[in-house]
This record gives sequence, C-alpha cells and structure tokens, in this order.
Amino acid sequence: MTTFTLSLSHYINESFLFDMKNSETVAPVCEMGAITTLTTIIDYLYDELYSNKEQVEYLKRIKEEGGYEEAIKVIYEGFFVFAMIWSFGGPLTDSKIRYNGLLRALAGRVKFPDGNLIYDYYFDVLKGTWSLWSEKVKPFDPNYDGLFNNLVVPTAETTR
Repeated sequence: MTTFTLSLSHYINESFLFDMKNSETVAPVCEMGAITTLTTIIDYLYDELYSNKEQVEYLKRIKEEGGYEEAIKVIYEGFFVFAMIWSFGGPLTDSKIRYNGLLRALAGRVKFPDGNLIYDYYFDVLKGTWSLWSEKVKPFDPNYDGLFNNLVVPTAETTR
C-alpha cells in the first residue's frame, strides 16, 4: 500500500493535474474518471499477478532467493506507471508526445528504454522492466474457420 501512496504523490500532483486539465482529449475526461480508470487497471494487474501461474512461481522464487521487497516495489511501481499511461495518456490527442516525455522524466525505478513511445510498452513482471507490445503479438492463424467479422489480425495495436 505504501508503494501506491508514494507513487500517487510522486506522479499525480497538482501541476500534473493542471497540465492534464489543459490537454486536449478525444472525449471529455474528469480527474475522478481518470483516477477510477487508474485504480481499475492496477486492480486488474494486481489480481493477475497473484493468479497467473508463471508470475506466482516467479514471486515464490524471488522470496526464497531474497530481494523480494525491492522486486515487489518495482512491480507495483511498474503497474502504477502502466496504469498512468492508459488512464491519463490514453485519451490524449496531440499531447501524446509531450505526455511521453513527462512520464519518462517522472519514472523512478521503472525507467523506459530509449526509442519508441511509452504507449509501445507494457510492464513485464518476469523481467521487471518494460517490453514492447510487438514482442507479445501472437502469430496470425491463416486457418481461421470462424465468422469473417470475428476475425482479428494480431498486431501490436490489437494486442495492446
């Protein structure tokens, strides 16, 4: 819980909220709506962390080997920053490049790799760092036998 509180005060301060109020979005977004989206994304990621078999095994292993506290802080901050990308940055229009720079500058333990925009990354728990969505894209199955209108071609955009 303290990681959440510290992240909240570090990332979402008055100047950040003022900046967000003055940014153009695809649809009106209120502060409370963005915060609700932020916490909903974090809740989902937290639930996934403790229900995904591979991630649970990883947590058990680092608990046994030591370094659990630092690793969990990195994971929680990664979740927070990922939720920031989509709750506040997702609805932006022309301000996405500026928001990219802002969030990169604010990132603490979870620095983004150089290149690409923050929107091109997801937080990979097993690596403890950012990975590209394009690496997570499943190969296209040319033998799809369902309805044509249900066909989704896997790309970084559709995976994201």
